Amino acid sequence: MGKPCFCKQKKKEYSKVNQGGILMLNKKDYHQVLAKVEDKMEEGWTLEQVLIQLKKENIFVLDAIRIVRDIEHTSLSQAKDFIANHELWKDSYDAHEAFHDELNKEIRNQDIFANA
Repeated sequence: MGKPCFCKQKKKEYSKVNQGGILMLNKKDYHQVLAKVEDKMEEGWTLEQVLIQLKKENIFVLDAIRIVRDIEHTSLSQAKDFIANHELWKDSYDAHEAFHDELNKEIRNQDIFANA
């Protein structure tokens, strides 16, 4: 039996683009990944095993948060806190938050009426 792959069809393309952590799964691919995760959980996989596999496949941190929310039936806030504090995802989450903060800072500093 080969290694499981949650996002087999687009894994190469997704991994190549996602090296910078900028690509989220589209709705169809997300639901395919979620279905495979749910199957693995039914087979006895732990949440930790699922997270390791998602990380190996370069699944974007926001998709990981959504997956945790959906499989654990928890709030988005609780899933975000879980991923933000998980050793596997902390680096990705921190990078995402730093980018988000910088983007917000730039938006706040722009004069939206400059060209009016």
